[in-house]
Formats: sequence, C-alpha cells, structure tokens
Amino acid sequence: EQGVNEVRGLFKKGLSARDLLIIAANFRRKEIEKSLCNCFGDKIVDGPFKGCIHPGQAHESCLSPKILGTYEKEISRDLHELVTDKDCFIDIGCAEGYYTTGVGVTTEIPLILGIDISEKALKQARLSSELNGISDKTQFFLDIPEAVHLIKGKSLVMIDVDGSEIDVIDELFSLLNPDQNKLMELIIETDYRPD
Repeated sequence: EQGVNEVRGLFKKGLSARDLLIIAANFRRKEIEKSLCNCFGDKIVDGPFKGCIHPGQAHESCLSPKILGTYEKEISRDLHELVTDKDCFIDIGCAEGYYTTGVGVTTEIPLILGIDISEKALKQARLSSELNGISDKTQFFLDIPEAVHLIKGKSLVMIDVDGSEIDVIDELFSLLNPDQNKLMELIIETDYRPD
C-alpha cells in the first residue's frame, strides 16, 4: 500500500512510466551490486585484476562488471602490455581507483598517479589503495597541475574524462616538459562529440 502511494506521488510530480522503470532498474542494479560485493567480500573475482579488493562503490560507472572482472575488458590485454616497461602510470579520470589499484597490484610500476575532479571518488581511490597494500606507490590529486611534476621516466597516461578529452590533453601537454613528452604513451577513451 505504501509503495503504491509513493508511485502515485511520483506520477503526480510528472514522472512517466518510463522514468519510473529507469528508477526501478537503477535500484535493482544497486541491490545486485551490493549482493555481489557481499558474496565475494569486495574482491574482484576474475579478469586482469582478479583478487584485488574493491572499495565497494563505483563512481560514474557500474560496479557489477568491476567486481566480476569484465569491466572494459576490451582494453585490459592492451593495458597490461603497455604498462610492462613503464616507470609511471597516470589515470586521469581515475574515479574510485579501479585501474590505479589494479595496475598497482599486478605490476611492478613504482609510481601510480590518480587524478579526478571528485573528492568523493578520490577518497574511495585512496581507500582502495590502502585495502590492497599499495599506498606507498600511489598518489591522488584533484587536478593535473598538482600531479604533473611527479611524472618521470617512461609513463603511460590513461584518460577517461567523459567528453572532456581534448581539454585534458591540451592541459596535460601545456604542463609537460619535452623530456616527459618523449617518454609518454596515451590510452584515451573517447566520447562522441559533434565538434
């Protein structure tokens, strides 16, 4: 009875049946994600970062594929090949630290930098780093200028910034010195922009 009244109230506020289905699907997804985390103890169960502990929250993405180890599996093989000889891994748009932690645990890279505009996401990334015992080689920042001076040696930069790729690339390269430029490789997740 209470649920029916809440649904009627949402209709009165102007939400359509489609809107309500989207809300219901998101609640169900969150229930499934919570169940997965509880079932597997927040450990990633497969994929390139199998065994890593996830902090239990995803920022700007879904948690289920991360816990199951299928998240962005298209790049995982390439990512591991590209990081093997690097001195530094930089994840711009690191969210809760899925890649910073995964790369930190599964490679010998001595320096891992995570950058994200969300302090809430960075708090989770730091927690992930601590849970996985790699705090000594990870650092997290709210913006690129804070981190760029730490980039040294051969580096791999991963950029996932949901439509702001060009701005981020312009900012990054305006701050790098020529030696940093020469020894850097990029992985860029692009989003469609008509311009």
